[in-house]
Amino acid sequence: MSSRSRSRSSDGKVFFWRINQAGYEGAGASAERLLLSVLEAFGFSRADTATGARLLWANCFEPKLWASAGYCLINHFPRSVELSHKHRLCDTLMRRGCRFLPKSFVLPKELPQWLEHAKGEQRGTWTGGQILRQHPAIRGQLKAGAIWVKARYEDFVVQEICSSGEIVELEDLSLSSRWHQLHAKSELGGFARLTLAKENRDVADALAVVAQTLQVQRHFFGVHGLKDRRGITYQHLSLPWAQLCPRSLGRPLHDGAVLLGDLARQHAPCRLGAIQGNRFQLALRDVSLGPGAGDLHSAVRHAAQDLRAGFGNYFGAQRFGPQQANPQIGAAIVRRDYRRACQLIVAMSQFPDDVARHFAEERFAALRAALPRRAAVERRLLRALEKDPTNFEAALLALPRQMRLLFLRSLSSLIWNRVVSWRFERFGLEVLPGDLVLEGNGLKSRPNESEMSELSEVVLPLPGSKVEVTHMRQLYEEACALLGLSLADLEHGVDPRLGRLEGGWRQLVATPRAVDARLVPYREPCERFFVSAMDTVKGRQVPPVEVPCPSLDQRWAVIVELELASSQYATVAMREFMQGGAWIFKPGRAGGGRGVQVIQCDSENQIHDAWQLLQRQKTPSVISQYVDNPLLVDGRKVDLRLYVLVTSFGESAEEMDRESSSGMKAYLFSEGLVRFCSEAFTMSPAKLTDPCVHLTNNEVNARNLQGKTALDCGNWRLSELRAWLRQRKKSGEAELWSHLKALAWEVLDAARPVIAQEVGRLPEGSRDRCFELFGFDVLLDADLRPWLCEVNSQPSLGVGGKVDLAAGGPEGKG
Repeated sequence: MSSRSRSRSSDGKVFFWRINQAGYEGAGASAERLLLSVLEAFGFSRADTATGARLLWANCFEPKLWASAGYCLINHFPRSVELSHKHRLCDTLMRRGCRFLPKSFVLPKELPQWLEHAKGEQRGTWTGGQILRQHPAIRGQLKAGAIWVKARYEDFVVQEICSSGEIVELEDLSLSSRWHQLHAKSELGGFARLTLAKENRDVADALAVVAQTLQVQRHFFGVHGLKDRRGITYQHLSLPWAQLCPRSLGRPLHDGAVLLGDLARQHAPCRLGAIQGNRFQLALRDVSLGPGAGDLHSAVRHAAQDLRAGFGNYFGAQRFGPQQANPQIGAAIVRRDYRRACQLIVAMSQFPDDVARHFAEERFAALRAALPRRAAVERRLLRALEKDPTNFEAALLALPRQMRLLFLRSLSSLIWNRVVSWRFERFGLEVLPGDLVLEGNGLKSRPNESEMSELSEVVLPLPGSKVEVTHMRQLYEEACALLGLSLADLEHGVDPRLGRLEGGWRQLVATPRAVDARLVPYREPCERFFVSAMDTVKGRQVPPVEVPCPSLDQRWAVIVELELASSQYATVAMREFMQGGAWIFKPGRAGGGRGVQVIQCDSENQIHDAWQLLQRQKTPSVISQYVDNPLLVDGRKVDLRLYVLVTSFGESAEEMDRESSSGMKAYLFSEGLVRFCSEAFTMSPAKLTDPCVHLTNNEVNARNLQGKTALDCGNWRLSELRAWLRQRKKSGEAELWSHLKALAWEVLDAARPVIAQEVGRLPEGSRDRCFELFGFDVLLDADLRPWLCEVNSQPSLGVGGKVDLAAGGPEGKG
């Protein structure tokens, strides 16, 4: 086929080469036609042979084509299977500790490790399965459609319990009139106390709104705790009475999700931890029973009874920051690697590779300008570096002291979690000789069996300068070694100017003060179960009604109310309440959803059945923890198809610094595809085997629609999803694009050493001839955190109809 006359180019030819020349139809042929239409716009046309062609488009890297292809570009890299083969990619990313990949295992070689993990090994930063059960037979019977607590923020309500035992509520919003009543009563105290109610807001964001409205600087405020963002929370805050102005108190808050009221006077400011605890109300939706379970009411009643006995007192995931980066920052501070600590802090709000490049070039002003407005801490740090680009310690000192302490304490908390996890694993739920208990204001050891206490009385140390770790010291050393530290570093190595990691003691087992669980029926997926302060202001009423006898076709939710002591985590308690988890099995080289299975592993029988299934797999495959709190659009699960063009993987590992990715060039297309499941999402056991509930592959869902096209699945472009998120003011939408860029770069960088080394072996003059387009399949959870599903080579560029990527669409962004 001869070249067409074009003003942009002349004599341009492209040769398409495929392994299976016959029967090449459907999505692959459509993608080829779309590619050719793009290339024709730049003066290319189809060629009959690779000889003399300027561009070779093949569906694999075929070395024998190089001889006939001359010096044309070829759309493949050698060893790009490191990305496109699931088992290779999983193995690489797990070794690199990729933050965007759920916990995964490569089968069959890691089958024993998976079995050990499924039976209760460490899961992230805490271990499940350590509840002190009186009814082991019910383990895994109770299931919810969204096992993850806070699948909807309104399903999670937190109220502080004051030192007097009073539960904090919001009743009086008349601040200005209340100020006039109390202003002259100085004997009541020099501090103002207010009740802060918020919905789906960080404490820092809510305090910024309050500070702006009251015209008071942020550092004057005191709180008893940093309540969860994803939830409805009520807590006290304080500030000096002299800072209040009646005119400011009369102004409305500009954020409708934040309320302020119940003005009072007190003698002391609110301090962290100075409360009895917190009262939690949680709703678990779409509750059902696992196979072989009995009565639903009995399962709920027994699960609540077991929870009253206690559970492992782990620190929850929110302790470690939104990207689990806080302990790494704390470890860098302890090692006195202040540059690394500063880089990690800024990387929480910006693309990590951009941060590394700007730090290397000391372009701190440009980096600060690129940060989102909400990144106040990062901006303060970078402003200090602009003044003195080499003094990273001074930059850390510019941060609030509480922020530095947060990093150090999260490091100590992570070490404590790991030690407790290993203790349960190695010694079970037994009180051991040498265990310590708190008695009065001191510690007492139980050196022999005759003096043994209850497990709920045992405490373990949080390492720090004021705590000497003697009992189980070896476990602490092992946990520190994983972070490149020794226990002595935590006890004596922290620079006191940056913060004092004093340590402390924490109970091994958390015992709730009160637990209640009941069933309520509901019909609408978005139905609210709790009346918030905002509901009262707006006149909304949503009282749930309990029905004693559930019917088989009724939707049910479990309402759980519990009271926990200060620094105990309801998310940990509820994961123990539910128990178990789901996994997704993916064959190594199958496509189109073929062979994919969702596997429930809540009981010993289910784990055994999964083991029998998995050990029959002889070809490489992958099993990953299932993300069971996905982003839902109209009740259906969705995933993203991102398009990444790589033009260079950089230099080989021997030729470049291992901390750098210099030379790798990749472009993330600003548009992408959003694929929908054709059935409403649920984690009901009866629907686990339904691929149209859990898989977004268009081939699977088009078959479910009785032969209709993929267009009928309701697929969107990525821009449509982002507009949908903005319309609903979804928290995290502004940072979504930077997170997707970070995911793509981190995945490519993991495979870069192997691919770059293979490119380096190509003949001289041929190393810059490769390029490749990859399709990244990414799942978003309810918090808009991206999780990698897989990477496709030769990805389809559309699904039919209006959601094909147009040849004249928006340009890619690097």
